[in-house]
Amino acid sequence: LTVLVFGNKSLVKEVVNLVKKYGTMSNNFTVAFASSIFKSVEELIEEVGNKSVDRKLLKKCIKYGRDEPNVSARVLTVHYSKGLEFSRVRLGDDFVSLINQPKNENDSTWEHIVGSRKYNKNKIIGPIPTSIGNNDDTRINLWYVAVTRAKHELQMNKKYSEFLNISNYY
Repeated sequence: LTVLVFGNKSLVKEVVNLVKKYGTMSNNFTVAFASSIFKSVEELIEEVGNKSVDRKLLKKCIKYGRDEPNVSARVLTVHYSKGLEFSRVRLGDDFVSLINQPKNENDSTWEHIVGSRKYNKNKIIGPIPTSIGNNDDTRINLWYVAVTRAKHELQMNKKYSEFLNISNYY
């Protein structure tokens, strides 16, 4: 399994959660990571601090490097996954939302998502895809990179699932 995350904070969280869930001092569970901030296992463990996980267990279970062979799982920032493919990919929860959540039902963005006026007059169905501004290009590109890294299985997060559901609706 490879977990792709947007940022370094989520990378630390995912690594710790995987070690907590699957790592023991007696099994061979290992998780590799790669990010722009943490360049060694020691740096990542220092960031974790004393967040209810045994530091010895972390040191035993964590390896640094995106191409580390024979690991149980990988956690990478999307930047570090460019150009690579993985059999199974799970998207982290820290990506920006691809849909616009209106403030209330009178928000003008709702007008595009009302159902067939013939059957659902004035019935609100849900949010609409967000408009993409100039500053969003990098984030949208990272989404694309993330969802195209999986060779066989992509485990979507809630934000991407909602975006696909809305896209399929149209």
